[in-house]
Amino acid sequence: MKQETVTLYELDELPKKIQEKVIEREQILEYENLELDFWEEDAITIISELGFENPKLSYDLSYCQGSHVDFEFSGINLAKLLSGLDFCKFGIMQGRTTFSRKKTNSWYRTGHIGYEIDDCMTDEGVDISIPLAMLSDTLLEIIKNTYRTICSKLMREGYDYIEHATSEETIRENLKANNIHFTANGKRW
Repeated sequence: MKQETVTLYELDELPKKIQEKVIEREQILEYENLELDFWEEDAITIISELGFENPKLSYDLSYCQGSHVDFEFSGINLAKLLSGLDFCKFGIMQGRTTFSRKKTNSWYRTGHIGYEIDDCMTDEGVDISIPLAMLSDTLLEIIKNTYRTICSKLMREGYDYIEHATSEETIRENLKANNIHFTANGKRW
């Protein structure tokens, strides 16, 4: 029988060069094994709350040319979409193709479909009218802009999640919290 004694170290007790090597290795492992379940659940919730029904999320956040976030949906609840968007804060407002509700909670109607931008520009609001003939094109533009904005926003949030999960600070916290020790050359024990 052979008996050996091994001295184990916490990450902070290792020399700086070995720490850097360990952190780099742990970041690669974290990235390769990263599960985006929480991010994906949040993304589906955001998409659903904006009126897109039965969304199926598709994404690749691999930092390459094919990276993308998009989704399929079975239908759109237009009332939910139009009433749920905060056009000013969400970044969807483009020119004259934005809807929002009046304070009376009913749509302003004359010979044109009109709307007020209650909280975006002035306290009094701004009436902008859209001819009925243009309504379908306008709604299509709103849906397209909303879709693009959601996908872009979710992609940024996905990358932010990855950056946080693989950051040196998070790696150090996880190693300490999980009581991981290393040999003198930085090998996990």
